[in-house]
Amino acid sequence: MVKIRGKRGVLRILEAFIAVTILFIVLLTIITQQPTGKGEAEKEILALQRNILERVSQDEVLRQEVLEDNPTGVERVVESILPPTFNYSVRICDLNELCNLGSFIDTEVFVDQTVISANLQTYSPKVVKIFLWRKVG
Repeated sequence: MVKIRGKRGVLRILEAFIAVTILFIVLLTIITQQPTGKGEAEKEILALQRNILERVSQDEVLRQEVLEDNPTGVERVVESILPPTFNYSVRICDLNELCNLGSFIDTEVFVDQTVISANLQTYSPKVVKIFLWRKVG
C-alpha cells in the first residue's frame, strides 16, 4: 500500500490551477464582450462607397470618363454624396495594375472598388477605387 504524502501540496497545485482557469475564463469573457464602436459607422461608409460605385457603373457618361482615365466625373459624384467630414481619393487603374492610394494616411482608410470593363465603343477594363477617411482635426 502506497501512502500519499504531501496531500496539501497536491491540493494547492489543484487550487492554483482552478484559480488560473477561472481567471482566464473571466478575462476571455470580458475581452470578447467589449464593443468596438465601429460597426454602424463602418457600414454607413461602405454603403456610401457602394452607392457611389453603383452610380458610376450605371451612368454611361461616367463609364466613358473612367474608360478614358478621367476621374473628374467620379469625383463630382463623390463630392455630391460624401459628408464634409471625410476626405477622399479616386483612383482609376488598369485591371492588372496595382491600384493603391499612393501616400500614407495616418488614420483608418475605407476602400471599395468596381470594374468598368466596356461600353458600346470601347473595351478597356479599368478599376475604379474610392478611398475614404475621416478628416483629422
